[in-house]
Amino acid sequence: MKAVYFENSLLRILLASFILRFNKNAALGRFSPIRFTEVAEPRIPNQSWLKVKNKTCGLCGSDIHMIFVEIDPKCFPAAVPSISKKYLGHELLSEVIEAGSDVDGFKTGDRFVLRIDWPSCFQMEFTPPCRQCNAGNYYYSDTFHKLL
Repeated sequence: MKAVYFENSLLRILLASFILRFNKNAALGRFSPIRFTEVAEPRIPNQSWLKVKNKTCGLCGSDIHMIFVEIDPKCFPAAVPSISKKYLGHELLSEVIEAGSDVDGFKTGDRFVLRIDWPSCFQMEFTPPCRQCNAGNYYYSDTFHKLL
């Protein structure tokens, strides 16, 4: 399947930042950290996960800023050293194509909207979840921010 991702390569980020000052087309050129590639179809990591097929997807403002390397490392998810690739297009509508045996409330064929693409206790399967994740504030995950 096809995917677009931001490669967390300091060299590519610096090269693109410099070249983009003179040529905005460089955002998708060979020195850009943006990659369009074929990736292997993933398997669900365990029986508490869903596998979805994207039906439609949009690029949000943060994706566009990533493409044009207009980033501030203080608030930019791909600047986190442990994140080597940040896949673009997190505003999507999908269809469930596989549900693990431990999944409740979803079945094959259900429509699915991605809630968040930022690491949280629920995505990383930390138990018990931190105070923020337990309250539904996944972007403020205490556990993930401690890892930074």
